[in-house]
Amino acid sequence: MRTAIPALALALALAACGKPPEPRPEDIRPVRVLRIGAAETTRSFELAGEVRPRYETRLAFRVGGKIVERLVEVGTRVKAGETVARLDASDLALAAASARAQLASAEAERDLAAADHKRYQELRSKNFISQAEYDRRANAHATAEARLEAARAQLRQASNQVGYAVLAADTDGTDGGAGDPRDPAGAFVDPTTLSRARSIGLDPAVFLSENDATGFFTRVGDLLITGPTCTNINDFRAILVDRR
Repeated sequence: MRTAIPALALALALAACGKPPEPRPEDIRPVRVLRIGAAETTRSFELAGEVRPRYETRLAFRVGGKIVERLVEVGTRVKAGETVARLDASDLALAAASARAQLASAEAERDLAAADHKRYQELRSKNFISQAEYDRRANAHATAEARLEAARAQLRQASNQVGYAVLAADTDGTDGGAGDPRDPAGAFVDPTTLSRARSIGLDPAVFLSENDATGFFTRVGDLLITGPTCTNINDFRAILVDRR
């Protein structure tokens, strides 16, 4: 044991005097770098929309029936009172003829009741008939007059329905179109609209105060003119909100 301890101490001393191990090199990790700077970018969007005339007049027949004639097509320009379409008026004409015959019958009944009323009035003045009998004749005359007025009203209604078989335009305009081909349908507005307007010396506030949007967008070049669209379509507004 006495000889082993000095040998162990000598071994430890020699180990302590040895060269230390070299440090392990650190791993280099890649880093993604992005250079930030001002750049002009253009963003484009495709939006579906529809253009519609500002004023529309909806036309419809006031009676039912089969359309036998259409005199205009989509895009045709019409004048107020111009015929647009016609219905088959055969049944309406027959109804008017029946009402006319009923009126003639009511007139005959009224004339007969009026003659009876006159005769019984003379008889009553001579006291040849009772007051009750005279009242019945007077009432029959009044009833015949009322029936005559009803027959006249029915004839007027039937005659009007014959006229309803013709559909006419209420105002001047274009069937299913966008009005005059020179009329603007709208305008495009994007984030560059105001800056482009100011770059050519336009003050948007002045045009706004004068209610001259057409003049403003014409000079900016963003006016939308479609001409007759040949279809009945709806108003459209597209607003893009960028929340970046």
